[in-house]
Amino acid sequence: MKDVLFVLEALFMMFLLSKRLLAHILWMISVMMFHMSYEYGNVDNYREVIKDYPEEDCLKFEKYSFLFKNLENINEKGIPKEMFLCEKLKFSGFVLYSLLWIPTYLIDENLSIACGVIHVIFYMAITVFCFFFVKTKSFKAKYKKINQHNIKYYLSPNDEPLPVVVGKCRIIKVNKKGKRKIAIVKLIDTREIKVNVEVQCQVQMNDTTEYTLYEICKVLYIA
Repeated sequence: MKDVLFVLEALFMMFLLSKRLLAHILWMISVMMFHMSYEYGNVDNYREVIKDYPEEDCLKFEKYSFLFKNLENINEKGIPKEMFLCEKLKFSGFVLYSLLWIPTYLIDENLSIACGVIHVIFYMAITVFCFFFVKTKSFKAKYKKINQHNIKYYLSPNDEPLPVVVGKCRIIKVNKKGKRKIAIVKLIDTREIKVNVEVQCQVQMNDTTEYTLYEICKVLYIA
């Protein structure tokens, strides 16, 4: 059924193009963008980011669930909150533009065209911004930070490495760099000192608590 709808939309678009009805064309572009995002776009974007996205920042499939109808069978984490907000804005923007389209067209066709252009640009910009924001957040959740050793996996996530266990360690000192916590640790077995260790868990400053030190793409972290 959805393929039939795409065909009908394409045929109607060709008709509008033949008549050079720019205001109508812009509204039809909005309809097709929303339909494609609803049927396909969310699934592709969701698959790419959800595996490593922090579960505590996900929202469950409750409100606006009709916007994410194809995602519940992919992962039980829920929806990244940024993606949820993005889809709400896109849906609200589409509804508002659709409601304003007829009044603005009757008042002034150029006004309707301007509203259409603004909506299309807004829709595309928020979609791209949201995807790269969520992708970056998911990437940092796995790699802790972006560096020259892992940037290629950000651009093309193929054959991604797994974290390697370096060993058990104890924390010597923790410093804050913005929202990040950076530690100096001592390995228990070799007594080697490691610096610039990303802290990904709650820590206790004492001589007995042990943590597991991991390394991925030259980034050390405890979790």
